[in-house]
Amino acid sequence: MLDSNEVFNNKYFILNKRLLMVNFIWPYQKKHIKKFVNTFIVVAIHTMMIPQLIRSVFEWQLEEKNIEILVENFTGFFYFQLTLSKYYMSIYLEKKLLKLYQQITHDWRGLQDDNEQAVLLRSWNIGRALTIFYMGYMFTACIIFVTSPSAVPLMLDLILPLNESRGVNLCYYAEYFIDQQKYFIYLLLHTFICVSFTILILVAVDSTFVSIVFHAVGLYNILEYRMRNVSRFVEDYQNNKFLSKEELHKYVVDSVKLHKKIIEFSRVYLLLISYYEIILLVTWSFGTFSEIVRRIYNDCFFFVTVAVLICLSVGTIDLVVNLNNPINFIRVGFVWLGIILYTFFISWPGQKLINCNYDLFNTAYACGWYGCPTKTKYLIKFMMMRCTVPCILTAGPLLTMDLVTTGNILRTAFSYCTVVASFS
Repeated sequence: MLDSNEVFNNKYFILNKRLLMVNFIWPYQKKHIKKFVNTFIVVAIHTMMIPQLIRSVFEWQLEEKNIEILVENFTGFFYFQLTLSKYYMSIYLEKKLLKLYQQITHDWRGLQDDNEQAVLLRSWNIGRALTIFYMGYMFTACIIFVTSPSAVPLMLDLILPLNESRGVNLCYYAEYFIDQQKYFIYLLLHTFICVSFTILILVAVDSTFVSIVFHAVGLYNILEYRMRNVSRFVEDYQNNKFLSKEELHKYVVDSVKLHKKIIEFSRVYLLLISYYEIILLVTWSFGTFSEIVRRIYNDCFFFVTVAVLICLSVGTIDLVVNLNNPINFIRVGFVWLGIILYTFFISWPGQKLINCNYDLFNTAYACGWYGCPTKTKYLIKFMMMRCTVPCILTAGPLLTMDLVTTGNILRTAFSYCTVVASFS
């Protein structure tokens, strides 16, 4: 069996591995410990979600309802569902994700050319940079969101003191059936721990998804590199420079096999998400990797995309409601920006994968295929035909994970903001 630690211990994937280990969703951890910690994390998140729901029910029963409380708790409920869906998916699909990690290790071992390794490492480095940026912003937003309702009043008491201390509050509205001011420190600690769990889950799952997709992008870049080499080989073949048509054909066949591997990789990844098949042509080889990814995450991301649309729409309304409350506006604003960042973060890799198909088509078309032997010429033609059907990552049967979908989500959310602002 391939040991995924070989690749995931390098600087490009070590952060993803550690995040998965912190959440106990790394496949190589001990099962009995993982089950215990998984249960503890799920229960901890529910200890924050249930008091919110109770407070929302109490608020709904009042004659004069506080819209801000209902809106924020509604958004919070969908945020918790989004987080838990990702966590459940990672636990349920652990064995299939393990095969995916092993495939990445196998791909790396199979590269013997230094230039091809450099191409793949450049793509891995982009995934690593996105992981660091995403983690940095999410934890910064977490700290500001949790501490601002209590830290700002304390700071104002020191800078602009009043006759009595300003009240401190939790970052969310909940009903614990206790005196929240008396036990504020304990409740704040509980809140910080639970919110940190949700952030760790989001960062671990999302960053691993992005890193894996950029591995597929790196494989596409390697294939483009090989197609550019074909142009030089065709010239050597035509000039009879010690290159036989069998050697040229073998090089193209290896490239087609790589194309098949990439398509299958993406297909298996998505199989962990949905279980419907895609019609593949001869060059489905390179798309293998992409199809694996797509199957793994398909259904999960459909639910997540719907939840993101609801959270962003309701969060935009909450932002407008708090225009006259600077503390809440800043607190909600960081969460709102985080949702926008998230939509871009999970959609951009899908867009890159789509672009790689068209880039590969252009590179294959310009490689001088018409000068190849007949059987080699047809192989390259089939590859170009397959590139016209791009490898895409989908969220359910309706949504494609690309920048167009992201733009539609943002446009819909902002339209709600405009409507609410016109009535306020």
